[in-house]
Amino acid sequence: MTAAAAIAERANEARMRVGTPAEHISGGAGSLDVRAVELHEAVKRALGSSGPKQPSRGQLDFRPMATVIALRPDTERGREILDQLEQRIHVRPERVVDDGTRRFLLDPNADVDAFNSTLDAIDSDWRSHLTDWRSHLTSWRDN
Repeated sequence: MTAAAAIAERANEARMRVGTPAEHISGGAGSLDVRAVELHEAVKRALGSSGPKQPSRGQLDFRPMATVIALRPDTERGREILDQLEQRIHVRPERVVDDGTRRFLLDPNADVDAFNSTLDAIDSDWRSHLTDWRSHLTSWRDN
């Protein structure tokens, strides 16, 4: 299963819980289900369609489409680090969610390691101020 398909599956489950007593809430910080649905919407926009389509036959040729990096500030210093990161790399987040998480959607050929080296240059202890998620989105074609 591709990352995009896994995100779509999780979002479909989450949609059924949003607004019900079964909705997954994170310690008063907001709805994890709403965040799952929002992430799926971002992936769909990145893919430029309603989502990935399963090939019908033949061999699969997987191609990188994008890299999603989500950084959530856990402290005030984390917010400062993210502000400095945006200034240094000249990339704006694709989305900022309610908890302050900034989602960066990068070209598949982008230097993802530049994020780490830039973060290290800003504050070598950045990992204690930010939560970091990364996902590589792929597409496939039927050969």
